[in-house]
Amino acid sequence: MFGYKIMGNKLLVFCLLAIGIVILFLVLDILPQTPRSRKDLAIAYLMKGDPEKAKAEFTIVTELNPNEKGVHLPLGLYYLDREEYDKAKLEFEKEIEIDPEQFAAYHNLGRIYTQINNYKEAEKYFLKTVEINPDYVLARQDLVVLYFSQNKHPQAIAQLKELLRIQKPEAMHPQIIKILEIYAKEAAFQ
Repeated sequence: MFGYKIMGNKLLVFCLLAIGIVILFLVLDILPQTPRSRKDLAIAYLMKGDPEKAKAEFTIVTELNPNEKGVHLPLGLYYLDREEYDKAKLEFEKEIEIDPEQFAAYHNLGRIYTQINNYKEAEKYFLKTVEINPDYVLARQDLVVLYFSQNKHPQAIAQLKELLRIQKPEAMHPQIIKILEIYAKEAAFQ
């Protein structure tokens, strides 16, 4: 009789464990269907270095909730990295529609317009970026390079001054340092 009790308890524990596993799988199957959990999973894939799986998860999030904040920006970056500029633009524009203060989306639109040689549009988006976030180093650097390449020296110098306000020269991109050196040499001759 004692043996049956042990067998019965083991069977009970086994059944409870099996039920727990089934419930766990059901919960895990249901949870990833929420936009938030899918977004978290996509971010985890990005951190792991798997952009393809991240893109798939972000795409599912947009299907579950097209207006989910913070989803279209990484999708835009995905397309930008692959030089699919039209798709990237749509994603960044959607992110701005959802969150008009998303300065990184404006900055990346500026990067796209720089790539396709539409410097007037690039300037507009870079300026919007620094209007929202005056201390955003990447946009300031892009403005310096944009103005310098177009011989708009007063604007380039103004952006360099702002850049120097927020970043030490030794931390600057080498291209920016070269521009800074050129302006410094010109100033020494005047």
